[in-house]
Amino acid sequence: MASTLSLPLLLKELRLPAIAKAWPDIALKAVKEQWEPELFLAQLCEIEATHRQEVRLKRLLKESQLPIGKQLSQYDFSEVVGISAVQVKRKASE
Repeated sequence: MASTLSLPLLLKELRLPAIAKAWPDIALKAVKEQWEPELFLAQLCEIEATHRQEVRLKRLLKESQLPIGKQLSQYDFSEVVGISAVQVKRKASE
């Protein structure tokens, strides 16, 4: 049977770093506010999903080697033949 003492090791093994960092504070809040277990789990999952999305975005931006501060909205599409701003924006929103 698992205990809260083994939780940090289990979360590390399962590669859930955001949950490992946040669970003690969220657990205290959940007890204080008498959350249902489902709400507690949903909060932890949301924290982990947000963390993963942020890490993924940072990695993709780093891999893209784009100049810092450049944005798609600043691009001058009149300089390029064969592709329009509408096409790129549609693709970017997919």
